Amino acid sequence: MVATEFVTGIADFSAERARTISNPFRCHGVDVDLASLVYTGPRNHVLDYLAAKGWQPEGVSLAELFRRSGLDVRAADDDTIFISGCLTDHSSISPPTAAGWR
Repeated sequence: MVATEFVTGIADFSAERARTISNPFRCHGVDVDLASLVYTGPRNHVLDYLAAKGWQPEGVSLAELFRRSGLDVRAADDDTIFISGCLTDHSSISPPTAAGWR
């Protein structure tokens, strides 16, 4: 089983934007350097990548994720897709390499 998210505009994510987003959390004692958590190099689309590696991935919007979880919360319109999946083709498993995980 795997779970992740895909944000279509992540290539536009900058260190300055990360600081702006994380500043409100600092007053609550959460001091996370978001910029250090985001890979800014070349990427694969996670759904296509996982499917090619033998997974059965499914992507849902935040609104759908809330609905499936039984939460009556209005989700903001954004580009985030939440991904889950199960490995079905175990023959495609190979040791990870730095170049293979993007």
